[in-house]
Amino acid sequence: MAMTIHNKTTWLPSMANKIMDKIMQIMTSPAGIIEWLYWRFRKVNYCKVNKTSIVIHDNRYSFREIHADEIIRWSVIHEMGFDIVYIELSTGESLKRFDKYNDLLDGLRTIAKSKEKDILPTE
Repeated sequence: MAMTIHNKTTWLPSMANKIMDKIMQIMTSPAGIIEWLYWRFRKVNYCKVNKTSIVIHDNRYSFREIHADEIIRWSVIHEMGFDIVYIELSTGESLKRFDKYNDLLDGLRTIAKSKEKDILPTE
């Protein structure tokens, strides 16, 4: 009579894979709620509109404030999942920002709507 030995630890890798697959499925869901909350909490690529300025957060500790009178002109190129926003400042500086959540676009339309022009990027 042959005796078979069952290894009770063989289910662990497959169970761990199933759990990780479920976690990744939730994190990459169409709504992307967890990703959105993470980036918002970390204040990455986040813009806040004040009365006459926009505060752009690159990460949690780095930000830049742009006043409405500094903006010469700006334009937007709409892509599928984000917008590319070009801003020309009075200091001669040109900014290119990826606007995933439409914060920057809404802010520019609030404080500098008349300065929206069709400009081509100069890169």
